[in-house]
Amino acid sequence: MKALTATEMREVDRLTTERYGIPSLQMMEAAGKNVADAILRDFSPALPQRVTVLCGKGN
Repeated sequence: MKALTATEMREVDRLTTERYGIPSLQMMEAAGKNVADAILRDFSPALPQRVTVLCGKGN
């Protein structure tokens, strides 16, 4: 799996919105849901009562 630079990811986001009409907000919401799903899948039932996810401002 290749990691993208911030510049490359901005371009991927731009092209996704331009070519497929998927709004940036929808992509961010999907990313957040997928992070939550992965945490539940990989760490449940050992999860504490609260989980904190830290992320940057985005691209």
